[in-house]
Amino acid sequence: MPQMSPMNWIIISTSFFLMLNLISSLFNKMTVNQKVKKATTKNMYWKW
Repeated sequence: MPQMSPMNWIIISTSFFLMLNLISSLFNKMTVNQKVKKATTKNMYWKW
């Protein structure tokens, strides 16, 4: 295994962190959308 410089470690860790943030935000958006859809359908039923 080749020796890694601190700079490389910083770049890798930051990119990994950004990827995690992206994935988590996407999941949050998906779950929020599902919740909103459920809420809107409930509201529709209430109106009817």
